Amino acid sequence: MTQTTRIAARPGTAYAVSACFKTTEVRNSARLVVTFFTATGAYIPGSAVDSPTVLQGTQDWTQPSLRRQAPPNTAYLRGELRLRGPGTLWADDLTVTTP
Repeated sequence: MTQTTRIAARPGTAYAVSACFKTTEVRNSARLVVTFFTATGAYIPGSAVDSPTVLQGTQDWTQPSLRRQAPPNTAYLRGELRLRGPGTLWADDLTVTTP
């Protein structure tokens, strides 16, 4: 999560991001989020986009996904696997493509 410069991205390019999630007793939410960063590694305000798939409780393997066009000044993107509240989240196969 702290290495914001691992996945290069270009402004105006559309990206599809997906991952596989499995949850146990998630009280609030587990979700996939994509965020964008500048060449200096600074977060681009307002660039975070959540997948429409939000998991709660106990769920078998599910594949949340989203598409997002990179905003101006983008140099990098980050796929985030977010767990809010108590519970367990397993994640695998984070994929970033240009559709």
